[in-house]
Amino acid sequence: MVEEDKSIKSRTIMLKSLVIENFRCFPHFELSNLGRVNLLVGKNNSGKSSILESIKLLYSGGHLSDFAEIAVVRHEYDYDFKDSDAVEFSNFFFGRDPEDDSFFELTSIQEHSNNRNELEKCGLRALVKLGYKSELGQMYYEVVPEIRINEKVDKNPSFLLYGQDIKFIKKYSKKGVNSGKITRLVPPQSLVISDMIDLFENVELTEKEYLVYQALQSIDSSIERVAPTNRKGNASFRVKLYDCNRPVPIGSMGDGIRRMLGLALSIVNVKDGILLVDEIDTGLHYTAMDDMWKMIWQTANDLNVQVFATTHSNDCWKSLAELAGTLDKNSDEIAIHRIEKERNYSITYSREEMIAALEENYEVRGA
Repeated sequence: MVEEDKSIKSRTIMLKSLVIENFRCFPHFELSNLGRVNLLVGKNNSGKSSILESIKLLYSGGHLSDFAEIAVVRHEYDYDFKDSDAVEFSNFFFGRDPEDDSFFELTSIQEHSNNRNELEKCGLRALVKLGYKSELGQMYYEVVPEIRINEKVDKNPSFLLYGQDIKFIKKYSKKGVNSGKITRLVPPQSLVISDMIDLFENVELTEKEYLVYQALQSIDSSIERVAPTNRKGNASFRVKLYDCNRPVPIGSMGDGIRRMLGLALSIVNVKDGILLVDEIDTGLHYTAMDDMWKMIWQTANDLNVQVFATTHSNDCWKSLAELAGTLDKNSDEIAIHRIEKERNYSITYSREEMIAALEENYEVRGA
């Protein structure tokens, strides 16, 4: 177990609320009463994934590569752009057809857990500016981040609104304003092996590596260790089992092991930051939900991580509610938030409300 660093705890900054304007499917939306672990529930196409993306962009300072990372996961390409795949940034704006002076804006309130209990505002504004339009109808836009109110910031350069070559995006150096808070967005299909190997190398031979093993052992107690391999150019992971004389490919262990490995590697790599997980239960059997949430909760506290996740699963929210029931009755560090397309605010379930929903078999995900 990682020893708690009290000096870090005293400097904890937690996201307490989020306001979204003209972003994705939201003309206006407010998410409040946020805890350390937050589970977003609701129907398909209600905007749960968009909320995760808004937090990612907000804390990255609106860098071009972060827009691209999100767009690539969603397959938001313009295949007609100069015979090259291009990201369509127009999809980030409400209505998907921004004109001059269109904007989206993301704003949060952060709470410092120190004696002064200060509140701090953090914001990101993306504005379509008048500019060059090519024959293909491309338009420039400008991201104007406002990090920490009253602090002077520099503007990021302008980029193409309707199309930008992905190769250029990947090479683009992250410059400009950044909140200093690390974020990681885990998509529903989990992480690619190359990313997982990079994350593993960051924690190899440290105490965090043992947290990863503990997470895997919660699903399969026969797992002793894991290690990345690269044989004949094929990168992967191999697993050492207590009851087997040779290491086995992780692919033979099932999707649940790979998903849990991705979650564990992600959370131990965002110390003092934010973990965002879309469809957190993907690949996990309902019997693994309790152990998954215990791992997330314990590691989030040990490493000072705030977690936001989405789910469609009944077992997933119930397992989290059961965990909340084990906490102090005054605890507000675990919350379930229902997102409804018809409402411009979230419906939040406190610890007591989650326990009541469990006992009464009430459906928190909506009718």
